[in-house]
Amino acid sequence: KQWYQRRVAITAGENTRYILQNINLVKCMEQDRQLYDELFDLLLEEIENISNKDLKMLTKLTRDTTKEFQLTTAKNKVQTGAGLATASGTQVVSVCNIPNLYSKPIFQTYIPNLFNSLEQFKDLDEEQFYAALFASTDVKNLYMMFEALGYKGYLGRVTEEQLQQIVKIKQERGWCAVVPEFIDSLRLYRSLSEFINSKGRVKRVHELVSRTDGKMIVYSEVTNHLHFVTNEMMYRFFINHPKTTRCPEPTKCGFLIKVTPFSKANPEQFNIQLVTDPALYPADIHLHRDVISADNIHLALEGEYKTWWNMHISWRSEPVYENEEVRWGGWPCTADWNVRLVAYYDITK
Repeated sequence: KQWYQRRVAITAGENTRYILQNINLVKCMEQDRQLYDELFDLLLEEIENISNKDLKMLTKLTRDTTKEFQLTTAKNKVQTGAGLATASGTQVVSVCNIPNLYSKPIFQTYIPNLFNSLEQFKDLDEEQFYAALFASTDVKNLYMMFEALGYKGYLGRVTEEQLQQIVKIKQERGWCAVVPEFIDSLRLYRSLSEFINSKGRVKRVHELVSRTDGKMIVYSEVTNHLHFVTNEMMYRFFINHPKTTRCPEPTKCGFLIKVTPFSKANPEQFNIQLVTDPALYPADIHLHRDVISADNIHLALEGEYKTWWNMHISWRSEPVYENEEVRWGGWPCTADWNVRLVAYYDITK
């Protein structure tokens, strides 16, 4: 609260996003509801020219925090003892008993690589595009970097010098290397010889491509593109993380990804999130909340065309309803195109 009352000028930058995504807003709401409301009032006052992405993030944070606050208070009802009095007289035990208000949230679900757009680079030539991409804070990991280059068609002619620049950026930002299968999934939109040579050139740079930094986890069931976008689903991903090799649980370690569906009536509700509430996990899988983090997940949607191809959803913003059909990143979402969800997990953290 003292930090907040200093009213430090806030800008819509990486630091602000980090603070908002790592502050425990549920505890903030329980400890001082007025403080919670004033925090977001201040943000809206101070942030100028807020982007659609930041506005959506703020909307999701407030919505998700309210939901989790209601869930937490419902689970902590007691018949006797000190707590927060409700209208019915029931006492509710407060969860605000941890002094550090800036600890990692109990329910952190935001997947960093999703819902970005390459529109910000649309008027740039190739050299300008590389410079802007290398400097962009929207690029959260190496997977996103390569997806952007593949989406623009530049990965097919990437040079050794450019690859070394990417190595330097990777080291500076503490990113993990991508797995080889990820490079194979990228469509380069070049000739067959360039296709083979460029992927081989990238995969030979071991600082960028490795089997030791991450895991590729494919959801076992295939669906169609329209169904994926317009139906609520929970996707299971099983993972043997190095930090959970001695897990005593009889069920498999892993995590759930929830798709909140797109609809014509409420297009803004579409979301893809990590599920962190243990109560939502089925009997055959359990989550290590102290190990598995949304920050270490890169989600990819792959479409089937002879083989499986990365659809670059990191850079396709959100689905829209246009000309009587659902479209995502310019592509119509149809029932005759098979897709599958793939998670790449950074096991170095």
